[in-house]
Amino acid sequence: MPLTWREQRALDEIAQSLREEDPGLTSNLATASVWLRLPIRKYLVYVGIWIGWAFMIGGFASARGVISGGVITGFYGLIILVSCTVIVLRRKSRFAAA
Repeated sequence: MPLTWREQRALDEIAQSLREEDPGLTSNLATASVWLRLPIRKYLVYVGIWIGWAFMIGGFASARGVISGGVITGFYGLIILVSCTVIVLRRKSRFAAA
């Protein structure tokens, strides 16, 4: 349902006062809105988690020694997995705090 002109004006006044009061909040909200407008990033992060798991399990399963291609692949998978998990957790905590 669209807002009436009075409601829109009140909303604009509230937004303006928030911008003047706390510029840090508006920059955080702007960052959050970028994430909401670009859902492709969310899917890429989740795909990265699955790829990280696959590399980690496949790499460590094919390891033949301490320094081998399997171990290196496993650690790359672990790095991808941890990086994507940190991105997801930071994003969720940012939205939960707002």
